Amino acid sequence: MSQHGELDASDIEIVVVSGEVTLQGAVRDRADKRLAEDLAEQVSGVREVNNQLRVGQATTEQETQPNRPEGPRYRAA
Repeated sequence: MSQHGELDASDIEIVVVSGEVTLQGAVRDRADKRLAEDLAEQVSGVREVNNQLRVGQATTEQETQPNRPEGPRYRAA
């Protein structure tokens, strides 16, 4: 996601459990929310995407850590 030219993935957290992807965090607009979901669905091995992204809201972590590296955060459980 971080390499896609049209999506700012700096506030997206991706959690993967047994082929099920959960997207959490915030994006700029509904188009970005749909794009993030579409990109996740295109990954080999992904069976389901649970899109919990919020539109237009910064997360608490972003507000408290504005200088963190850009790109999505990944977590496999």
